Amino acid sequence: MAGSTITIRANFETREAADLAVEHLVKQLKISRPDVFIRSVEFENTTGSKA
Repeated sequence: MAGSTITIRANFETREAADLAVEHLVKQLKISRPDVFIRSVEFENTTGSKA
């Protein structure tokens, strides 16, 4: 499907679950990793803590 764009949306309970889904897309479906984006529903920091 060169030249086309497909959007897939999903909600996950944890970042780990989202990362596993990305791994599946990349390894099993051969989707290029830079073409897969993860974002938080919330505006706050989701990868660590703020001082």
